[in-house]
Amino acid sequence: MNNNSIYPYVPLTSRLVTSKQVDTPILGYFMTILDAACQKELDFNHTPEQFGFLSINPEQINDLANLTSLQPIDMVDLGKALGSLIYPVFRGETKVNSPLWNNEPTVVWQFQLNVMNSWNFKTMNNSRDKAVESFDQVLGMVRILRSSLEARHQDPEIILNANDLANVLLLIEEKLCDAHRLLEPDSGILDD
Repeated sequence: MNNNSIYPYVPLTSRLVTSKQVDTPILGYFMTILDAACQKELDFNHTPEQFGFLSINPEQINDLANLTSLQPIDMVDLGKALGSLIYPVFRGETKVNSPLWNNEPTVVWQFQLNVMNSWNFKTMNNSRDKAVESFDQVLGMVRILRSSLEARHQDPEIILNANDLANVLLLIEEKLCDAHRLLEPDSGILDD
């Protein structure tokens, strides 16, 4: 978590959803490592510019466990279990130019955090689905902003960066305008 940002990491362990109960313990422990790393303010997201996405280098996971005084995780078993993730959504392995590693290419596992469990993004093909996506993104932004403000209540002297707050409000306004446009009777879901 960057102290100059109002976007905190929202803990994942308690929100984990899997399709196979047998995979829940290892995936839950993986999320516990990420939550602990965030609590210690360790940088591990290789795509911070992508709102609602978390990208982590698999080789970094046990380093994070060590830095947070947790036991290492079996990476082979973890890799096999990722397919049963419902939330957060596992988007697969990809290569990115990482700001954490001087913009050098690195392989990451990518997760999408701001999605509804029941919605299949791959089949999004109508205005209703697109409107749902916009509403879901707005809810995610509002929850993160609220969580950030609640987390900082212990420090009454905290000052939010006006540009950060304005940017969040602009994103929310844009997503709500998209949803409104998609749901208008003349051009929205009635034609789908």
